[in-house]
Amino acid sequence: MVVISSSHLYTKNELFTLTTSLNLSGYNDKKIMVVYDCDNHTKKYLKENGWKIYEKKLNGIQNITKRFEDISDILQNYGDSEQILFTDSRDVYFHKNPELLSPHDLFIGIDGDCPLEKNEWATKEMIKMYPSKYNELKNKYHLCCGVVFGKNKIVRNLLKDTFDFTFKSTLANSSIFHGNTVDQMALNVIAYNKYNYKVTDNNIVINLGSTYWDIQKEYHIYHQYDRIQNFWKIIPSKISKKLI
Repeated sequence: MVVISSSHLYTKNELFTLTTSLNLSGYNDKKIMVVYDCDNHTKKYLKENGWKIYEKKLNGIQNITKRFEDISDILQNYGDSEQILFTDSRDVYFHKNPELLSPHDLFIGIDGDCPLEKNEWATKEMIKMYPSKYNELKNKYHLCCGVVFGKNKIVRNLLKDTFDFTFKSTLANSSIFHGNTVDQMALNVIAYNKYNYKVTDNNIVINLGSTYWDIQKEYHIYHQYDRIQNFWKIIPSKISKKLI
């Protein structure tokens, strides 16, 4: 397995939950961090925690978009069938060892447990960026690009296809600028239309920004945990105090 993430200007403190929770989960396989404009102290911290560092240039493209291209390129160095876990970094907490996950061809977590047309924020963004695609996606769950899991060949191709498709939005080349979410909108169009993605209900990840959280159900990964007030008090008490 390869856990691969990216960081733009994040510090050691901002990456602490990601790195420490993954260590505490018992994970013992490959870890890669793609860094943009990263200070030496943070790079040293990542290396000390077992992360292989790739330093990349943004070349004028916003980091949340550029990572799709760079990570896809890096994954060319690994076997087609290797399980890849692509994640955000600052707001990701590993509750269980991802090595315990059963192999998947492709898994993408949902952003809200409702169809796109009932997700007010995602509807607004999709109509703004890919208006011609909205009707065909409005009855499907909106997908979150914060955690993607599956076979390397599928994941790396999905990431590259998503990157390329960001420049076909109504924003055109202005999608390189900071402050838009074209990457997530592009991922939804590509995943559903090109990869025929089917949403499945499992405990791999919960994206807490918009998704209802049944606290009786435990997940391997909690994404956007920082959006939940008193998260560390709600999560089961076996969580190490090192993370609080």
